[in-house]
Amino acid sequence: MVMPRYMFFHLLFSLSALQASDQEQVVLANGEWLPYLSKSLKHYGVGSHIVTESFAEVGIAVKYVFLPWKRAYESSKKGKYHGTLIWSPSDERKQLFLFSDSVVDGTSVLFKRKSHQFKWQTYEDLTDYRIGGILGYSYQLEDNPNIRIIRIPSEIEAFKMLAKQHIDIFPSDLDVGYATLHKSLTEDVVSVIDHHLKPYNVTSYHLIISKKVKNAQALIDKFNKGLSKLKMDGRYDRFFQDSRLGRYQIREVEPSKSE
Repeated sequence: MVMPRYMFFHLLFSLSALQASDQEQVVLANGEWLPYLSKSLKHYGVGSHIVTESFAEVGIAVKYVFLPWKRAYESSKKGKYHGTLIWSPSDERKQLFLFSDSVVDGTSVLFKRKSHQFKWQTYEDLTDYRIGGILGYSYQLEDNPNIRIIRIPSEIEAFKMLAKQHIDIFPSDLDVGYATLHKSLTEDVVSVIDHHLKPYNVTSYHLIISKKVKNAQALIDKFNKGLSKLKMDGRYDRFFQDSRLGRYQIREVEPSKSE
């Protein structure tokens, strides 16, 4: 018997819908930490983009739920979500979660004016410089008692002071710093600032999957496989390059003010 044409297409549509619904999915708690994670950025930020593409490589779709950080962590800990991103290792977290390979290596660097060339090996080499720092933040540089931090209300103001030579150095996370520059500052500031190539600290950040999830280890293994492919084929580095050029965000520049 020949199947009527409308029944054939109905069956084809039903099979396609079934295959789509059968795709494995993980639900992850996410948060706001520009440029790595944000509901307002393309692909939800470079960190989220890496996680999404890594899972896609192994046939897993990702759904993000954006929450305050504490709630994201506590909900994931209880197994309400498969996991959360991105977190640095700690003894407590390792008791509750399985950690992926590093998604982001958060590199802390010294931002400077492009015209300011200097070499340093130890913090003692930085004691003669005017170093800016955000109010309420603590900096590893302060381990040296001879370093005095000039406190500034915000990263935006710190970069303005750096451009105007009111400070010599501004320590910040590499990608957070460039996200601030490209999102919130004018080209006359952005164009004169870069960073010293020697980092002063590196912290790894990971996808973490709750140990209460029954297939937690399998998810981590699959994710690591996809992440490895991203790193090998160059997409991982390209995503970060795009982020540092401001391509994940809509530029919101403060109007210039005459001095």
